[in-house]
Amino acid sequence: MKTLTRDNYKKIHDIACSTWKPKLQDLFGCEFAINDEIQIDRRIHKTMRDACTDEQHILFDEIFGKDEEENLLNTWYKSKDTPKWMLYFTEEGGYYGFGTNGNWVNRETRDSHPNDAHNKKKYYKATEEEVKSALIKEATKRGFREGVRVQCLADSQQGVLAKKLNFIFDELGLYAGNEIKGKTMILCVSLTMENGRK
Repeated sequence: MKTLTRDNYKKIHDIACSTWKPKLQDLFGCEFAINDEIQIDRRIHKTMRDACTDEQHILFDEIFGKDEEENLLNTWYKSKDTPKWMLYFTEEGGYYGFGTNGNWVNRETRDSHPNDAHNKKKYYKATEEEVKSALIKEATKRGFREGVRVQCLADSQQGVLAKKLNFIFDELGLYAGNEIKGKTMILCVSLTMENGRK
């Protein structure tokens, strides 16, 4: 729950857009007619936060304190705006993955942070199946197939990919092989910065 005082409610109402002013009145007007402060459900608070402009976020930070931001780093994310886009943001300040056209990108710097307000509204976590499917497609595109000699990104050992090639995916990367006869990491999604390089 979040605490909201009458004075802070007025500040929020004053800075609200024409759409939200009546909503705020419906939500809190009656309660402030008899109370100097009220408790706001976190779901209502989040709904208001999601609709905030950058200026309104500053006011919300002053009133409620900064929200506990979900860490978007070291995680695969997709965008509501661009279906082919899927990136993994690193703590080192870079990112890699699939750009707006679906082609592989690998950058050591970025000009925006995934926790920026405008990004948080459009980014969402990719599922394990979405990541696995995209990496298998990329591996196939790069020529990882049976009979090809490769170097494992995990231990630098070289080998030839076996027949009946099987792809295995875990939190560290994409492997070719199987759990019994052994597997070779061909696309790495750890923090080694060798991500996706053949």
